[in-house]
Amino acid sequence: MPVTIKITSDDRLEIGPNQVTFTPDNWSTPQQITVRAPGGGADIETREATITHTLSSADSRVDVDNHHAGIDPQLAVWLLPAIVR
Repeated sequence: MPVTIKITSDDRLEIGPNQVTFTPDNWSTPQQITVRAPGGGADIETREATITHTLSSADSRVDVDNHHAGIDPQLAVWLLPAIVR
């Protein structure tokens, strides 16, 4: 059965795609997710943003409880001003 990972963030980030699905056919194939901090430029301040992910599957044999799988469901990232030359 497929396992889906849904990725969300606060309004400081753009994420795409916002979910990926692993199946028995593609479970070992990396799937790319792009995270962007839109706007800003050299004049923005350093700030923190949070990326959150949740796992889901219809298969009861799959442990989708992030904490039991040893996965922290939230990741704090720092957004730094761009260096413009």
